[in-house]
Amino acid sequence: MLPELRAAGIYIHQLDELDEGQRRAVGTYFDEQGLPRAHAAGFRPGRPFPHISNLSLNLAVLLRDDTGHRLFARVKVPQTLPRFVRVPAPGDVPGTPDSDREAHFIYIEQLIAAHLDRSSPT
Repeated sequence: MLPELRAAGIYIHQLDELDEGQRRAVGTYFDEQGLPRAHAAGFRPGRPFPHISNLSLNLAVLLRDDTGHRLFARVKVPQTLPRFVRVPAPGDVPGTPDSDREAHFIYIEQLIAAHLDRSSPT
């Protein structure tokens, strides 16, 4: 399906494929849209496992606490955010209109995973 999308001018990128301008744009998007909504719910052995809603998108994360112990956390991707985040075309100049012939996207879960250090644990 990806080749057909590319032929139609729709590109789905991996985060590591983005150029510096695109990375800045998705970082700004995360700050404005994702950070207030994406929170990790951690648990330790002997504690109840965090609830995972049916059909929800979640990230499984291993963390270290202040003492160096590893713990598991679940980050629920907010359903209010789109699954695909539009990014500027490679090399676009900020403030100029996007090309009408191409659309570039990344998955929201890649954006959240890349910015976990900026999220708040709950």
